[in-house]
Amino acid sequence: THPYPLFTAHCMTDPIVDFKSVMHSTAQTLMFRGVGKKPAFVEEIGTLGPMLASDENAAAYINTVLYLLWSHNCLGLMWWCGFEQKNLAHAPYDWETFERELGLFYDDYSPKPVLGTISDFAEFIKELEYKKLPERIVDAVCIINAQNDTWKSTYGTFLLAKQAGLDIEFCYAEDEIPVKRAYIIPSVAHSQLKKHVMDEIMSRVENGAILYISMGNGLLSPFNEITGLK
Repeated sequence: THPYPLFTAHCMTDPIVDFKSVMHSTAQTLMFRGVGKKPAFVEEIGTLGPMLASDENAAAYINTVLYLLWSHNCLGLMWWCGFEQKNLAHAPYDWETFERELGLFYDDYSPKPVLGTISDFAEFIKELEYKKLPERIVDAVCIINAQNDTWKSTYGTFLLAKQAGLDIEFCYAEDEIPVKRAYIIPSVAHSQLKKHVMDEIMSRVENGAILYISMGNGLLSPFNEITGLK
């Protein structure tokens, strides 16, 4: 994943070190891991230079992001990029403002605070007694569908779940749904829920599972049986 808040919908709304911002990379990586059913990691990340984050805030941001990704088994992180390039006069640095002040090192080759933070984290992992964390306890699975604004609903679900003390994973509604004690279906949109999918989920609810549904512009059917409302 390449979780840059500036380029990702619904993300460039809070200070870079605040809860919503630091959760972005983990939420996005877990979403693609769940939908793609493949291991995932942050292939490219950064704060895009001093206009959006001071050196100190960039270091504080990446410190939290590193621990979040590690604790969610997101495998790795790569910062973009190695060195400042604001003194280069040739293309693409002559053309592209985004590529000039992204480095781990200043243009005199001295390290930025963010490099120290990444190095400290690597040293922490190296010296940790446990080489692998225990399996993460997942409380619920969020079932998503391409009919709605998938990223908005999954990002919001991840943030709200964390605030409620719940750890979640994601899956696509058309795929096999993992067995969990709770199921979240956010922002139900038109034609999102096929009957056989809801039948399977409701059979699990009848056996004690919890189901949370929020509505977008869709309909639940059969409404009365699913909700208990009239």
